[in-house]
Amino acid sequence: MKITLTSSRLVKPAYNGNPPLKPQHVPLSVFDKVACKDHVGAVYIFSPPTPSSENFIKGLSIVLSQYWELAGRLGTDDMGNTVILLNDKGARFVEASADVDLQSVLTSQPSKDIESLYPSIQGVKELAQVQITRFTCGSLLLAFTADHQVADGHAITNFLVAWSQVTRGISMGCVPYMTEEHYSNPVIHPWYNTSTVGWSTLQSHIVREA
Repeated sequence: MKITLTSSRLVKPAYNGNPPLKPQHVPLSVFDKVACKDHVGAVYIFSPPTPSSENFIKGLSIVLSQYWELAGRLGTDDMGNTVILLNDKGARFVEASADVDLQSVLTSQPSKDIESLYPSIQGVKELAQVQITRFTCGSLLLAFTADHQVADGHAITNFLVAWSQVTRGISMGCVPYMTEEHYSNPVIHPWYNTSTVGWSTLQSHIVREA
């Protein structure tokens, strides 16, 4: 399987009118600070006919106008704490094509080639990325990655559902409502006391019979 990248661009939020008032940055919660510092991914497969790239991009720009965090970047505040900068720099959108049909990929043995269906996370600065790969049969594979410190599984699902609705011309059914009072005041340096953690081995609880 040969994957050819055909385009890569940043998609920024498309606001209806002036951008809304919002804080310059969002603090990470104590749970975010200890979360995996890497991108997590999801894959969706579409049978033909599939939406055009223009529809995907237009829908993404609209949904990013509600999900500000995924259009931002990680940075630091005046105290040196890691925060999400709400700077609207955008999400990465990559287009690619495959020289095989989708069925041949689904029935093949797992290999390193599968990684080429995902947007690269090497040195990634974007908090959300998309790669759509079109196959010779007309099918489409959409791979999505997001920084786990910024979005968990529930948030990613809400985002993808909203994006799919907008792309199909349906109004967003799941719109986040966030104001400054909704953002928690996070613990600056999360820690735990290992001296309070106790355990016992399974061996000590096993009764052997003669």
